[in-house]
Amino acid sequence: MVDNKVVAEVRNVSKTYTVLPTGTFAIKDIFLKGKIPFRTRRIRALNNVSFELYNKEKLGIIGRNGSGKSTIVNLIMGALKPDTGTVTTDGKIMKLETGAGFDNEMNARQNVMLNSSLMGLPKSTAEKRYREIVEFAELEEYADLPIKHLSKGMKSRLAFASAMYMEPDIVLLDEFFGGGGDARFKKKSDEVFKERILQDKTLIIVSHSLPIIEQYCDRVLWLDKGLVKMVGDPKEVTSAYSQDNR
Repeated sequence: MVDNKVVAEVRNVSKTYTVLPTGTFAIKDIFLKGKIPFRTRRIRALNNVSFELYNKEKLGIIGRNGSGKSTIVNLIMGALKPDTGTVTTDGKIMKLETGAGFDNEMNARQNVMLNSSLMGLPKSTAEKRYREIVEFAELEEYADLPIKHLSKGMKSRLAFASAMYMEPDIVLLDEFFGGGGDARFKKKSDEVFKERILQDKTLIIVSHSLPIIEQYCDRVLWLDKGLVKMVGDPKEVTSAYSQDNR
């Protein structure tokens, strides 16, 4: 159940990206003149965005491609810094997407141990979690292969299992829902997801699937061209979003 404790706060945040030109002439300008050519573009990904995330809340974020959804996720993760404004978080955070946080040159064990260390887990706990993760993901026979040799479905299962057993406080689902695999594995992963994540964790769900947003979220934030266009009840926000995108 959602409570009043704020576990993440985005306050008056703006973020702009500088987009470099492409092509041989642009690259030559950079290397020979030692400066970025004047043809660069600046794209405002977020413009004065503010919202709070509450403990055990399931917050959905929707919007068209380029609206700033993934930028928000990366700011909360700490992978990006805002140009202006502040982002504060309380608790261990894990981003869940296919291949998220994995080094393609490392194998499953090395990746799990590295991520466990970043999550602050003791080595003995990390070893136990590794065995549980690989067993749940059904990757025992492939655990010594570099991640780059695993299929998309295998990576998805490994990412899903990692989120289940590393015990993060906040889970960020960026266009990811459920483990990869056949119907049997999906059924297993759906059951564990509901038991371990939906009941006890704080979630941010970024998805283009409005049925998923309506089913799992307590509140929805609609981003449009880097601005907060609407925030509130899932059905009200998704209905307005659908009307706007007809």
